[in-house]
Amino acid sequence: MLNDAEADIARHFEYGGKIKRVHVTAEQLRALNAGVIGVVQQKGRYLLVPADVLAQVEAAFAPAVALKVDPSAVAGDDPYADPKFQVPDDLVW
Repeated sequence: MLNDAEADIARHFEYGGKIKRVHVTAEQLRALNAGVIGVVQQKGRYLLVPADVLAQVEAAFAPAVALKVDPSAVAGDDPYADPKFQVPDDLVW
């Protein structure tokens, strides 16, 4: 388990149809988003684990994998990715 009691960045993710979160450090956030580590759910807790452990958990009991990032995956169909929906640089509130 890689969870750090001093972690202060909330990383949100969808799991079980709900938005969940795990607290990470800046280094862990980069590793999580790069797919180097992942998140498994165990007894209601979300645990950060290395990618090799995540793969073992996925093989044994896939529903326990709460967050697995594939950095080479193509982004989903995001309607706000269209340039006509982007916020202009000179917008003043």
